[in-house]
Amino acid sequence: MLRVVVTGANGFVGRAVTAALTARGHQVVGCVRDQKSVTGLDCNDVVYTGPLEHGPDLAAAFTGADAVVHTANWSGAATRGLTPGYIDAVNVGATAKLGQTAMQSGVGQFLFVSSIKAVGDRTDNVPFHAASVPAPADPYGRSKLAAEGALLAIPGLRATLIRPPLLYGPHVKGSMLMLYNLAARGVPLPVSCIANRRDLLSVRLLADLIATCVEQPSHSSRTFLARDGETVSSAGLYQRVAASLGKNARLFPLPPSVLRFAGAVTGRQVMVDSLLSSLEIDDRETRERLNWAPPASMDKDLRATAEWYLPDSSPGLS
Repeated sequence: MLRVVVTGANGFVGRAVTAALTARGHQVVGCVRDQKSVTGLDCNDVVYTGPLEHGPDLAAAFTGADAVVHTANWSGAATRGLTPGYIDAVNVGATAKLGQTAMQSGVGQFLFVSSIKAVGDRTDNVPFHAASVPAPADPYGRSKLAAEGALLAIPGLRATLIRPPLLYGPHVKGSMLMLYNLAARGVPLPVSCIANRRDLLSVRLLADLIATCVEQPSHSSRTFLARDGETVSSAGLYQRVAASLGKNARLFPLPPSVLRFAGAVTGRQVMVDSLLSSLEIDDRETRERLNWAPPASMDKDLRATAEWYLPDSSPGLS
C-alpha cells in the first residue's frame, strides 16, 4: 500500500484519480481548496488548502507520501477571460511551489496532469508523440508547458508529466459538456462533411494510467501521452454522444470556410477550430514502457458520462 496525496481531489480529474487509487488499496490524502463538494470523495483524509496561488504550506501533508498527484489547476475552458498572469500564478507558480515542497519533503515522485495543449492544438497527418517539439497556441497551453519546465528544473525532483487530450467522463465541463447539452436538446451541428481525426481520453482511463505510474515509479523524470485508442471525427463524436443519451444526432453540411467566418463573427473561433481541426496522438511509448493496454471503451465511458448527466437534470438544460 502506498500513501498518495492528490491535489484538486474534488475536481473532475481528482475524483477519478482518488477513486482509482483507493480501489487499488492505496492510502489517499485529498487536498481541496475548501469544504465545498467534498461529499463522496474516496479519500482516507482531506486537507483544506485554500487558493493554491496563495502558496499554502503543504509540507506536513506531503511528508511520508510515496507520490503526489497534482490535478488542481485552471482548465482550458476555465481560463477564458482570465489574464495570462493570473493563469500562470495558478498553473505555473503554484505547481512549481508544490514540486519544491514535494522534493524537500522526500516525496518519491511528483505526477503532474499537464495537457496535450502544451505541445499544440492540432496535427496535420503526423500525430503528436513524446518527442514532438512543443508549440502551444494559447495561454493555457503555454502555462502547462511552463509548469512542466518549472518542475523539470527542480534538482532532485522525479517528475512524471502526463499530457492527455480532450477528456470526458462524469463531472466533465467545457466543450464536452457543451456537446452533451447540444445533443440532449437535439441541436443540429453543421459537421457532416468534416473528415477530421481527433483522439480523446476518458477520465477513467486517465486515472488508471496515473495509478499505474504511481505503482511503477521511475528514477528519473518522464513524459507520457495517452489516448483512448479510438480516433473519431467531430461528426462521429457527436453521433456517439447523442447515442449515449438515447438520441439521434442531427447533422448537416456547411463548408469549413463558412464555419470559420461564423466563428469569427460570433466570437466562437476556438470552438469552430476544434470542430474542424485534427488532433492525433501516438502513445505507443506510454503503453510499451508501462505495459499499459486498456481496452477500447469509448462507448462505455460515454454512457457513464450520460448516466451522470441525465439524473443531474442535465447541467445547462432548461
